[in-house]
Amino acid sequence: MYLYGNRKLPRLDDKFLYHFTSANTLMKILENMTLKFSTFENLNDLNEKEVNFIFQDWWNGLKIEKYIVEHCHLISFSQNFQIDDSFCECGCNHPRMWAQYADKNKGACIVINEERLINKNKSILNNVFCKIENVMYKPYIHNENPTNSDDPKNFIENNYKKIFFEKHNDWKQEDERRLFCIG
Repeated sequence: MYLYGNRKLPRLDDKFLYHFTSANTLMKILENMTLKFSTFENLNDLNEKEVNFIFQDWWNGLKIEKYIVEHCHLISFSQNFQIDDSFCECGCNHPRMWAQYADKNKGACIVINEERLINKNKSILNNVFCKIENVMYKPYIHNENPTNSDDPKNFIENNYKKIFFEKHNDWKQEDERRLFCIG
């Protein structure tokens, strides 16, 4: 952290993740000290429930979408975010996140050190296809020219960035970083 007067300022690269949740869910998380992965059926962005590729074989597209619903999971986090050229704001100060994911400001924000999270869970994460990356925001989501494959898992591994790490600009204020896994 940097000092500005007496205030410690967050940095974009400090590797802290912020997970917003309701008070009830916080109690479940604390009971077992675990975060639950979400399925793609539970996401609030309608564009994320479909694979936005144009397939020559529509049946192959259906198999891939079914595989995603049955085998792909993620945990979403927020991060510190840039206010202007000189100031960065702490990821727990996202008003939109408190309203949407923390039960209309009645929930909690869990602060997690990314490196410690990954290190503590290496034995699990090393046995699955897993990526933790920032979400990229675009004015539209249309994934052209996929690396084609008849095997859904292989297709997802080759195209995971376009499928799971791109969202519409409307969600940009989330400053999202995702932990994505197959399996």
